[in-house]
Amino acid sequence: MVTRTVHPTVPPQVEYALTALGQSLANPIRELGTWAGTHIAEIESNRSTFDEARDSR
Repeated sequence: MVTRTVHPTVPPQVEYALTALGQSLANPIRELGTWAGTHIAEIESNRSTFDEARDSR
């Protein structure tokens, strides 16, 4: 999903790039970010509930 190119320079330079397969993940990841942003309050509330239950043991 990622290519790594090392350039023989001093200091060494490394370049990373997404392959076509990696680029095909851009939209699903963007959609996941949008979903998380929409549901952040519920996510944080559930995390707090979980943490409180764990800490009360």
